[in-house]
Amino acid sequence: ETEKKKKMAGPHSFSLQAFRFGLYVALPIIATVAYSDPNVMHRIITQLNYIIYPPAGPRPPTTREEIDKFLGDSQKPSS
Repeated sequence: ETEKKKKMAGPHSFSLQAFRFGLYVALPIIATVAYSDPNVMHRIITQLNYIIYPPAGPRPPTTREEIDKFLGDSQKPSS
């Protein structure tokens, strides 16, 4: 029965496991080094920029004086 288990594992199972372990360790390290470069991040962001926002318009009035100026004197409430 032990011979059957050895045949199922295959002769290259250790090298495959070593390769997989090396890949699992190396891939996050390589990704961290690559993505820490600002030029790489800028290139990725510009290539994947599928939402394009319109340019900002004028800000709406926020104070009472700005609202009065925006509406004009004719709309100003009389008191």
